[in-house]
Amino acid sequence: MRGIERFGRPFFASPVTKELIRLRSPDIPPSNIIALDYDRPYQLNRRLCVTMTNSGHCPGSSAFTFEGPSGNVLHTGDARWEAPTIAKLPPRLSERPGYVDRIFLDATFGGRDVLLDSFPSRGDSADLARRAIYSHSMQTHPHVDVAATMLGTEPLVRDLCDYFAVELYCDPSLRERRAQLEIALGEQWLIDDPSATFIRLWDPRRRPSRTDAVSLQPSTQFFTVRPGAPHLRQLIEPGLVRDRADGSFRFLMGLRFVKTIRTPGSSIFYSLRAEESLPVFTAHYRLAYDARLIGRCVIGADFEILRDDGPVAVGEDPRCFTFAGRSYVTDNSWGSCALLDEWDGYRRERLPSDGKNYTMVPLEDAGRLLCIEWLSPLTVWERGAGGGDWRRVWSAKGAGDASLRGGTPGYPIGDGRFFGFGHGTLGAGRDVRHAPFYWELDLRGETPALATQPLPRFGSAIVDPTCVVERGGRRYLITAESDRPWFVKQSYRTNVYELLGQEREQSQRSPTVR
Repeated sequence: MRGIERFGRPFFASPVTKELIRLRSPDIPPSNIIALDYDRPYQLNRRLCVTMTNSGHCPGSSAFTFEGPSGNVLHTGDARWEAPTIAKLPPRLSERPGYVDRIFLDATFGGRDVLLDSFPSRGDSADLARRAIYSHSMQTHPHVDVAATMLGTEPLVRDLCDYFAVELYCDPSLRERRAQLEIALGEQWLIDDPSATFIRLWDPRRRPSRTDAVSLQPSTQFFTVRPGAPHLRQLIEPGLVRDRADGSFRFLMGLRFVKTIRTPGSSIFYSLRAEESLPVFTAHYRLAYDARLIGRCVIGADFEILRDDGPVAVGEDPRCFTFAGRSYVTDNSWGSCALLDEWDGYRRERLPSDGKNYTMVPLEDAGRLLCIEWLSPLTVWERGAGGGDWRRVWSAKGAGDASLRGGTPGYPIGDGRFFGFGHGTLGAGRDVRHAPFYWELDLRGETPALATQPLPRFGSAIVDPTCVVERGGRRYLITAESDRPWFVKQSYRTNVYELLGQEREQSQRSPTVR
């Protein structure tokens, strides 16, 4: 960037780089900076063509491919060509081996004795950062100080803010850096109130001395935790936090990632049920993203599959629960959802209404089984322990939020209250994503009441909570996750999270819905 003001001739850059240059060097005439679109060939003259591609290093970083009579030459600075970046390359570069005759790498680590494959991916770095944050604990309001003062560290900032569903506070002294972040990330990621978020970007020279904060030092290659930082413990402290929307207090559910269950092939949507007499779980799952078949397996207390029984019923996206001494599995097929009685050869019982993602809540003491058709507006059906017809017992009036979908069955907290997890479906088509949430159902009043609490983002676009199980006095949430919407070939993950700080069950009293 030095001397660029004196260059005096037009030069080419990406649109983001153009904005960053104008921010740093406002005296350069805007007409001297010509913005090129990525992956679009530009014919400079009859013999020479240039194509600019994203090199994945920092906002606006680019690689240039020159095609002419002397051959095809690619020139790039630092580059991080991971799978997502490579997938966006023009086909002639990514699918035609030998198309480029010569590559010039003007890279920081070029020619050095460095194992480039030892650098973690940005995804792995972000996951490590999230775990470091989750493992930290404070008695006061939590703080995460991110020293992301360099261009190229924005992906980590964006991932943390998106995952924890908060904005970034930027120290006022970093005016130019804030302007860079507005260009690279967008204004919606930044906030002016430091008390409204726990993720903060500080000037390292002015950072307050706090021993109760996690300090992350990211770079464009990886990130580190500040040397000498206190022992990392649990950051998201379960308890009461202030909801800045209305000033009230609400319950905060803490989650700790435990592991990813190793599942075969493209099987997905594992829902577990604990066996009381054995230290194992019986699980039902969907055999594949494109198969309408439910399988069964046995999973050990270490969340490893011990035995697979293969397909046992027709259906998709199962949920498991017990009621009145019997084990049930739900077939979550759109328009034909049903209860499957595992102990009666998976005999089918059609559920009321024509939708999917119902929430089943067993009221054991009352001998009633609830089926929540809609979480918002709350719509509840009920039948007895011996079967029989379903009857609608509550239907709230007014407009609701149709994006809220059921996930896990309902589990007793005690004294007429139940909890579970669901997800909100946002976007459409290939841009669809899930926003998981925790819910509590209160049946103690004249009418049932349901409250929800958004959860931190899980790092996956699609997150379906499937069940909650208990083992050794600890409760675990099981989720089905993927990076893209379902029904395509991709990596499907079954993850385990420990529930932290949840109120324990005090009573088994479960009243009927009035």
